[in-house]
Amino acid sequence: MWASDNQNLLSFTAPSGYYAVSCSFCGSPMPKTKWDKVYLVPAGTLDDQPDIKSAMHVFCESKASWDEISDALPRYPGNPPDA
Repeated sequence: MWASDNQNLLSFTAPSGYYAVSCSFCGSPMPKTKWDKVYLVPAGTLDDQPDIKSAMHVFCESKASWDEISDALPRYPGNPPDA
């Protein structure tokens, strides 16, 4: 539905500026834009494996203690700096 009909999307914006987009039928999180140049795409909305690679790790400060980052990609404690 996301690719063909944005009428079925619900948006919510909190006073803090956080916003979320979801499907009006099932409530699933849907892709949204961030920083005017980045799309945040929930992995559960993908039909196939994307042909892209990770570029960074964000919000590392709040990751689970058991989560091990084992690559050399840049790491940021929160949001990445604006590029």
